[in-house]
Amino acid sequence: MRQSYEKAAKWFEKSVEQGHKDAQFNLGSMYIIRQGVEKDHAEATKGIRKAAKQGHKIAQKRLSP
Repeated sequence: MRQSYEKAAKWFEKSVEQGHKDAQFNLGSMYIIRQGVEKDHAEATKGIRKAAKQGHKIAQKRLSP
């Protein structure tokens, strides 16, 4: 199953480069739970913030106090 997560992370990275908010949120979430990528709080926060700025509702909720 790990390989599937790694493949998913690579596809999300390609979508992030295109500015897709869902991919930004999903990849950010993968960095939090270490699914297919190494745990990286800074990368997680960066991805989720980008998604929130583009109107991703769940990302916005995650960032709200």
